[in-house]
Amino acid sequence: MEYIETPTGGAEAGGCATIDTIYNFTIDYQPGDILYSRQKALKEGKFEKVVIKKLKTVKHNSPHGLVHPIYWDTFNSVWNEDDLVTYAEAVELSLIYYQRQLYRINSVNLCANE
Repeated sequence: MEYIETPTGGAEAGGCATIDTIYNFTIDYQPGDILYSRQKALKEGKFEKVVIKKLKTVKHNSPHGLVHPIYWDTFNSVWNEDDLVTYAEAVELSLIYYQRQLYRINSVNLCANE
């Protein structure tokens, strides 16, 4: 999905000038998508479902003028694009969490047996 934002404005200095700036960028998710929290899946092995309600673009105060989307869910929580993953990615992250837990349990058992 491509999101296009076209702000307009003007300035008067002995005449009239119009400034048109167009920001073209691609967003990964759109309103209505069901996603999952990356942090919950990786740190706790849990699935926290997030349903996107709306999105807004935010411009950085950098010289390059980077624009990135901010997402609101149905509970009015605010999410960055990096905080959200699809179901398949959430499953993989939770498997990584459980593999780490099994490794820790096995390493404790090995130390106890020695």
